[in-house]
Amino acid sequence: MSLFFKGNGQKLKQDFSDAAKTYAVSIGRRAPMHRMHVDCIREISDAGLTPILMVGSSNQFGSSQYDPVKNPLTLDQQKAQFKAALGNDFTEAQFLHLNDFDDGDMWLDAFYDLLSERGIHDQSVVHFRSKSADAKQMDEQIKPLSHYMQGFADRDIPPWQSYNQNPADDEINASDIRLFDLNNLKQTEYDMIAAADWLIETANQARENNPDAALLELYQIPVTVFDLALSRMHQEANISTKSVLDIALATEEKLSIKHLQKCAQSLVVNANQKQVLNAAKAKIKFG
Repeated sequence: MSLFFKGNGQKLKQDFSDAAKTYAVSIGRRAPMHRMHVDCIREISDAGLTPILMVGSSNQFGSSQYDPVKNPLTLDQQKAQFKAALGNDFTEAQFLHLNDFDDGDMWLDAFYDLLSERGIHDQSVVHFRSKSADAKQMDEQIKPLSHYMQGFADRDIPPWQSYNQNPADDEINASDIRLFDLNNLKQTEYDMIAAADWLIETANQARENNPDAALLELYQIPVTVFDLALSRMHQEANISTKSVLDIALATEEKLSIKHLQKCAQSLVVNANQKQVLNAAKAKIKFG
């Protein structure tokens, strides 16, 4: 059996069948998704495999991995955006919840354990999507796997690497509310960004429910995915939007989303450190 599948899903369909593979795990869905994520799920389905949708990085306040600025969606919101983009055909069993760990090998072990608990570890591949430019090397001799991919192969979960069909997709990143998507879609592709519509609606709701919404409006801060981060910070860590603005205004005259995100992250780090310290003191005091 191959330890590494490479190329288009439709072309590999028979290879997956021969290797008795039934599932493909789409990992790394932590920040808000974009149309390429939807395309990846469709590619998995075209290959005759059942998609397993990874959701995670909803680590709670007090965890060293808690970062609502980088990962502004809660676990429930992550699931909701998948369903907004892909419909309600996906069952709860197709969602795999795994938070981040400080150690990559611990994450891989936990990932393997989750698949083992479901009894699908030997029937699964792990799906990666690479830039279109990398496809030029497809026919070259396969080079050694990266440390990350090798970790999956070592646990007998073969990586499957495919490539963007559209070179413009190589430039997609975690831009606020996926403006790249909204500006580059053809009308026939519009159904693929239902998640972007959902994201805009959810961000507007977060702004409306923010106790400090008036301050954001006063300083003409546009509604972006950052509003979701502010909502998580307020609800989960009791960090107010006003405190973020106060730090930002003290260090920059013209407020930008990027600077606000930087200030917000500094508050999260400080609050996390206090949380960990208080927990340690409580353990010493009460045994």
